[in-house]
Amino acid sequence: MHNMPWIRWIVLVGLLLGVGFVWAEEAAPEWKFRTVTGQVLDPEGKTAPGVAVFLVGLERDAISLSDEKEEKCKRVTDAKGRFTMRFGDFRSYDYEQATKQWAPGWGSFYFVAECKGIAGGVSPYLQNEGGDYQTLSSLPCGEYDEWRTGEFAPVDLSKQPARMVIRLKRGITVFGKVTDAEGNPLEGQGVRIEHDLYAGSHTGHGGEILFSSGVTDRKGRYQIEHVYPNRFYLDLEPSTPLFWFKTRLRNGPWVESCVDEVQPGKEEKEVQVDLIAVKEAPYRYSGKVTDVEGRGISGAKVTLSISLHWPVRTHEDTHTTQAVETGKDGTYAFCVASPYVLWFSVEVPGFARVVRMADEKRSSPTYAPLTPGTYDFQVTKKE
Repeated sequence: MHNMPWIRWIVLVGLLLGVGFVWAEEAAPEWKFRTVTGQVLDPEGKTAPGVAVFLVGLERDAISLSDEKEEKCKRVTDAKGRFTMRFGDFRSYDYEQATKQWAPGWGSFYFVAECKGIAGGVSPYLQNEGGDYQTLSSLPCGEYDEWRTGEFAPVDLSKQPARMVIRLKRGITVFGKVTDAEGNPLEGQGVRIEHDLYAGSHTGHGGEILFSSGVTDRKGRYQIEHVYPNRFYLDLEPSTPLFWFKTRLRNGPWVESCVDEVQPGKEEKEVQVDLIAVKEAPYRYSGKVTDVEGRGISGAKVTLSISLHWPVRTHEDTHTTQAVETGKDGTYAFCVASPYVLWFSVEVPGFARVVRMADEKRSSPTYAPLTPGTYDFQVTKKE
């Protein structure tokens, strides 16, 4: 009988725990999904069975997919060229934290179809909005809106039933020649092509799709077939570092620049891109750092920010720097890959930092980078 109070306490605690478990289960959120049905058609408009289709997310929590997530974002079309995928009416991060599983949630997406011997296909721009969530469609597209108009016009997944069609395209051929500054062909040089869906990440990476490549022959010639007929980007794949500094498009005049962004014409079937690359950085910036009396200052740190493109276009264009220290007489020199310097910075212990900026505002009449040449700087003692 003396043990009865303890039994009552045990029963009471058990009841409370049971109520707690029931409450927790009832309080768990209800994860809702939206089903999207897609169909892939070949260039003639016929159904395309057995085609691999991948989901590409443009928001940060859907961009860098692990192998496990990537497999969940892949579908293969059935005998009628169809496939389905579920999108969550929630934020992917919240769902993953609560369930330890991943599913595409709110955000902006594309389906990309890949098929051997053909350029591939890209779906309309998919918007999966919910609550106060804003997809990239709510933000200005800038000049790169070719993936959000016409056949890629937005599809709102909140309006059920959500259906869309991907039309495969045959593509175009990109060819050309790669030589050094003396015109000698560069054999075995890899040339890579990709397209970009412009992901909304802080680095700008994550939306690259439809990769293809070629290698130059003994005459420096390359040819890449089945390139998707939309704006594309070229890049060199060197076994040793090379600097691409001259480009000729469609057999036109040579341009002293890395023209790696190409927009094919609507009826264009072939695009010629020739380029010149060298092993040493071709552009020289030099000068001298002095004090107010004109004496050269040794050991001054001179840093410059280099953009590969002008106007600036990529994350690397505003995040690539190079630094040297001045010699005993206060002089310095750089050899860099591009003639587009955004700013100089000069730092000397005990002296005020000196910065010289390029004019990066397009509305300015002096809109221009700091081009190769001599740049002298005078530093003053800190007060």
